[in-house]
Amino acid sequence: MIGQIITQTPIWVWALLAGLVWLGAKALGKREVSSIVIYLMPLLGLLSVRALVALGVGPLVWGIFALAWLVGLWVGRRVEPRWILGKSGARVWKAGEGLTMAQVLVLFSLNYIRSVMLAVAPGVAAGFAFGAGFAVLAGVTAGLFAGRSLAVYLHPEGPVA
Repeated sequence: MIGQIITQTPIWVWALLAGLVWLGAKALGKREVSSIVIYLMPLLGLLSVRALVALGVGPLVWGIFALAWLVGLWVGRRVEPRWILGKSGARVWKAGEGLTMAQVLVLFSLNYIRSVMLAVAPGVAAGFAFGAGFAVLAGVTAGLFAGRSLAVYLHPEGPVA
């Protein structure tokens, strides 16, 4: 069954995974980044919203997602400053970190698992437990993107450390 799932996955999904791994690998090293890219990263959270809509979850699961998003926002706002080495105009210098890799892989995995579950076990995918678990993981991950972007926005301009 796993072999069938993998072979029936469209090739573009694997290309997307390769691109996300490349993006995450770049974040492992010290780098200069456009602040615009950082400010757009929370838009990845829209993938989570789209996925929850596809699952057809109820108001309680949406509430769980919102609470998890706030937790992620708070954590992201707290942890991101340790990786900001400097900020000037539309450029940000960042230390290497693994959180970006973890975030993009969690979002990819969640959406892949959701798609597979809708195809092979729609009853499970429609259940409260699946929706709530998905909402917690997706909400925290999406909130992390927003919190990290907010931390960069609020960080004072200054030289590269």
